[in-house]
Amino acid sequence: MLLLVDYREKWFLQKITETKTEIQYKATNLKVGDFIFVDTHTETVGGGAGNHAAQTTTDAPETTTEANTHTQTHVASTDTSNNTCTPNNVLVIERKSIRDLCASITDGRFRQQKARLTESVGDHDKIMYIIEGGRKKCHSTSLSQTIINSSILNILFKHKFKVLFTDNETDTFNNLLLLYKKLKNGDFKASVEPVAPTKLVSKGTSIKDNLFALQLSVIPGVSFATAQTIAKEYTTMKNLIDAFQNTDSSDSSSMLSEIKLSERRKVGIALSKKIYTALLS
Repeated sequence: MLLLVDYREKWFLQKITETKTEIQYKATNLKVGDFIFVDTHTETVGGGAGNHAAQTTTDAPETTTEANTHTQTHVASTDTSNNTCTPNNVLVIERKSIRDLCASITDGRFRQQKARLTESVGDHDKIMYIIEGGRKKCHSTSLSQTIINSSILNILFKHKFKVLFTDNETDTFNNLLLLYKKLKNGDFKASVEPVAPTKLVSKGTSIKDNLFALQLSVIPGVSFATAQTIAKEYTTMKNLIDAFQNTDSSDSSSMLSEIKLSERRKVGIALSKKIYTALLS
């Protein structure tokens, strides 16, 4: 995952350097947006079809930096063709202070900006506004709270862009780091669990037969289908805890990682450790 930062966002670039955060980022001259998250595993940055949203000019730095070590790696120049929707752009973010939002609504820039974002990015699911500061900070005698709220509702329901409200620059920075981590780890990708055939059973029988699975499914990240598969292997909670404690493996917390959930999916190390921590820590 690569975070493109518009070179005019000097406070954020300085903050990244000061905190020595372990993210890959690049300062550049973005044609739209202030920040763009790019999936570097999808295709080479700047390769393939056009990338207007991440288009750069020679006025801005052209290096990718690993923030914690400050090492620099060359990134290929972006293409400037007319195809503006680029597969490896995960999220294009426009940051606005509440005062700037009010001013841009008044002079019409806000409408133009939304149109430019839509045209450049193409996919509304990849566009997000960060609105910084409380709405009460917009001290404008000519702009009512109703108009501000209406504009925000239009972003959400008419244009279908994502909106994140933050308190200040520091809050925005922290949320960008959190977004980077979650996007890199694929936390927002929906997982599809197989649906078991429905059958009619009595309430008492259902609870008794599925009690162990129900207990496991309380653990965050453990679906009921996954819990049922684990329950078939260990039958009771006591058996599972005993197995964790008595396993010969050097890392007992990963004991469940190889259990198959489907032909292509396993429980995995991360979920196995989460279950281990929930039961034994």
